[in-house]
Amino acid sequence: LFRSDPDVLYYIYLCIQKYLFENGRVDDIFSDPYYIKFTEWFHEVLKDFQPRITNLGYLMPSHVTEEMLWECKQLGAHSPATLLTTLMFFNTKYFQLKTVDQHMKLAFSKVLRQTKKSPSNPKRS
Repeated sequence: LFRSDPDVLYYIYLCIQKYLFENGRVDDIFSDPYYIKFTEWFHEVLKDFQPRITNLGYLMPSHVTEEMLWECKQLGAHSPATLLTTLMFFNTKYFQLKTVDQHMKLAFSKVLRQTKKSPSNPKRS
């Protein structure tokens, strides 16, 4: 069986997904039921993935960028599954939610908006 860095594999599969979309195919190899054996295998490959760290302690950048996720239709609002993935992506990116349990505890009822009154305009916050 072909063994490679999971980050590189994900990049390759995203390129395949992008090619499918650009050529009129609407299947999503990451979420459509037809591809369940592939996604189960790929989840197994990714389960222990850890970002690589250089000898100097710096995080090595991923081959997969946010821009690529948008281009490959993995982020967006064109399907309920993609919208959920997008929410989880931004919750991870901005709120550092890393585990399923952390994501499950998030509720819009717990989100608060904090405002600060401007001394020059007391009506505006």
